Amino acid sequence: MPSLQVREVPEAVYGALVEASKRDHRSLSQQTLLTIEKGLGVQGDAKVRRSRLMEAIVDAPVQGSERLPDPVEMVREERRR
Repeated sequence: MPSLQVREVPEAVYGALVEASKRDHRSLSQQTLLTIEKGLGVQGDAKVRRSRLMEAIVDAPVQGSERLPDPVEMVREERRR
């Protein structure tokens, strides 16, 4: 995959990317690529889209609960009984 380096990024743009990456739990590189893709109206590669979808599913709250219970912890609890 090709690589891109951008120099002299304005502080406001860099700050906005950093904030968005923290908010969305992405690396700065991932956030920058996503922002460029959205700005250009280009679909990313399928593997990347699947990875982002899985991240969204894992981070999505379950109705009536903040997160899904940890299956490992559930098994341990059952074994203790």
